Amino acid sequence: MKTITLFAYLFLFSISIYAQIPGKEFPVGKAGLQTDSMILRISDNNKEKTTAKYLPDGKMIEKADYAWDEKTKNWRGKIKENIEYNALGKCLLRLQYGWNSDVQEWQKDYSAKNEYSYDGWGNLVLNTFSIWSEYLKDWNTQIIERNEYDENNRKILYERYPNAHSPIVRTEYSYNDGKLSTEMRSQNGKYTLKKAYIYEGNSIKINYYRWDVEANTWLEFLLSTEETVYDEKNRLIFEKSYVFDEERNLDPIGSYIREYLYNEDDNPKVWLYYFWDGAKQDWFLSWKFEYEYYQKDNLNFKSEGVSVFEKENNSFIKYSFVEQGYDLYGNEVYYYNWDASIGDGYIYEKKIIGSLNENNQLISKIHYFRADHANDWEQNLECFYDEYGNLLSETSSDEVQYLYYYSALPADIQQSLNNISITISPNPVSDVFFINGLNNKAELFLSNINGQAVFYQKEIENNSSVSITSLPQGIYIAKIVSGKDSITKKIVKR
Repeated sequence: MKTITLFAYLFLFSISIYAQIPGKEFPVGKAGLQTDSMILRISDNNKEKTTAKYLPDGKMIEKADYAWDEKTKNWRGKIKENIEYNALGKCLLRLQYGWNSDVQEWQKDYSAKNEYSYDGWGNLVLNTFSIWSEYLKDWNTQIIERNEYDENNRKILYERYPNAHSPIVRTEYSYNDGKLSTEMRSQNGKYTLKKAYIYEGNSIKINYYRWDVEANTWLEFLLSTEETVYDEKNRLIFEKSYVFDEERNLDPIGSYIREYLYNEDDNPKVWLYYFWDGAKQDWFLSWKFEYEYYQKDNLNFKSEGVSVFEKENNSFIKYSFVEQGYDLYGNEVYYYNWDASIGDGYIYEKKIIGSLNENNQLISKIHYFRADHANDWEQNLECFYDEYGNLLSETSSDEVQYLYYYSALPADIQQSLNNISITISPNPVSDVFFINGLNNKAELFLSNINGQAVFYQKEIENNSSVSITSLPQGIYIAKIVSGKDSITKKIVKR
């Protein structure tokens, strides 16, 4: 009987239908690898590796995870993915393969797949998840998601078929004056829930209504309501949620008010959470989140303190505190967490101390912890990094060490990159920076730290100026592409 290790992965893959359509997901490190790549993780008794292949534009087309089998002295596959794209870079097909230990290879007949279709606007209109049936020798569709859009490129319909034996889930969208006005949800052909949107100035109110099966109409009284308010800078400053019980009284579960305050740099300053007191029929302040931003020892710091209000003492009690420090390139070099959420007065603390070299590059981090007001910190992990910030090794307190190896770029591409001396200045930048060192025309792509594309300039030349006035402060990755060559740089906007 074949030994297959796919079942756990099928569960994870089945929920990936809701995830963002894949792009560059393989952690190739910070050196900008975009061709055949590998990361190898090794300890004394364990070896793991991940391999990936990319298109010239950086889109991943294959990824595979392996674990070393000491008995067979060979690599045992865990999961493999292949991805295909259309001419516009949209994902068309995502295949997963399981591993057959008997023949020591990937098996197509033990796999799952997502298929995607788009309209002329590039909107996702069909998303299908299927698994391979060995009995049928064919794909067995498990989930279908379908979207429809009107002539103004607005979504008007969403349908989901969980499987062949479950009822259809359907949401209909309608608009008024160009804004979403209602969402009506149904299951198995019967309405279940309606959301009605009301716009007043900078606020949006959403009323929820339940369907009356006997009367075959929507109930007039509210099931719940939500309200959000934005200021002139489009910052969220107020949220309110009311949930009603069967007697139409305000239900404490799910009912809350949240207030958001910001500093002069538009960063969060204070968040206040209120909940409903059914006995007193009034709101009470329950949680407070406080944020601070400052510089110390050439590092940028951010802290978050959480307090909970105790009615008995009529005061706030410190609940947790997190402080993080970053260098100018966005590397986290300090972390401290004080946590009393475990209860019974028990306090758990952990901190991370990083070290920088003379070029302000992160080279190591040491992780510490202590519990319940212990006098001494205990070291539980030490990590070292290369010049790009890639993890090279991690050693735990019980002396278990993992070493990381990253595949090198092919020689021809490596030589080409070595011959390109690209500089971006000033960096950090306020609004405009200059690119120098280009021999030919190139393209510029900017993405944020979450990998989302935020800026594109089709043609740049040597000493070109680039304006990023419209982008918020933060850390960005600049990818400069010239022909088949590309190079990445980190940019900090202040």
